[in-house]
Amino acid sequence: MEVEIIKTPEQYEQTVKRMMRLGDPAPGTPEADELEILALLCEKYDKENEEPIPDASPEEVIQYLMDHKLVSQADIGRIIGSRQRVNDVLHGRRVFTTNHAFRLSHHFDIPVSMFLNKPKLA
Repeated sequence: MEVEIIKTPEQYEQTVKRMMRLGDPAPGTPEADELEILALLCEKYDKENEEPIPDASPEEVIQYLMDHKLVSQADIGRIIGSRQRVNDVLHGRRVFTTNHAFRLSHHFDIPVSMFLNKPKLA
């Protein structure tokens, strides 16, 4: 695994593509470690290059997207590959995996960090 600090939009896009190819690896595998490192690099790039975004939990972001972009919970479930996970996040029972967060970020063109914040637990 060879990683570099992300400095350009092109490098960011290549990193996201690599993360998408990694999928949702099993915890403790080299692929899971690589995915986590790449996620941290993308978060750093997002923080340094994006306009400030209001502090919102992942469930608040999803609810906003459903309210304002006219997408359903099922639509979001299809994006991440798990309708149940969306329901669990909305109810504060679970969090998105790194892979889910990147799929949502790529689909909606908003920073990954919006889906990686700590949720409000019910």
